[in-house]
Amino acid sequence: MLRRSRVLSLLLKGAALAGCLYYVLDDVDIHGLLGRAAAWSPLGIALFLLLMVVSYGVHGYRLYQLTGARVSLLDATKCFCLGQGVNYVMPSKLGEMAKVLFLNKVSGLPGSAATEIVFWERFFDINCLVILVLFCLSKVAGSAAVISLAIVWGGLWLMLV
Repeated sequence: MLRRSRVLSLLLKGAALAGCLYYVLDDVDIHGLLGRAAAWSPLGIALFLLLMVVSYGVHGYRLYQLTGARVSLLDATKCFCLGQGVNYVMPSKLGEMAKVLFLNKVSGLPGSAATEIVFWERFFDINCLVILVLFCLSKVAGSAAVISLAIVWGGLWLMLV
């Protein structure tokens, strides 16, 4: 009986997936999409994929360092990839929760410690984003906007310390 219920469950999941794919792809012009994709440079695609793999490795290394080497580098990279994948598919940044659950399962970290690690990861991301915005503002808006944003961001940092 258990085997039949498992098969039925897989069939229902497959039917739900097929229904979702049909709903998403129903109005897509496949010939036009393939025609545009054929114009892409194979070298550009290969370079993009290479940079993406390297980027995921770097993010995995960052997560590995944030855990204090309590998880392996491979598991940290898997955790990052899992989080990204869930964030691509699900709303509300559920990928961060997936990271917490993965870290808990793989390393045995308590949920609070895993949540803290994911928080610091996101905190570093926002700081990198602010640095990038400051750089772009310095090229576009001039020094007054850069100084203003730097003062606001520095004030927020002082409030945290």
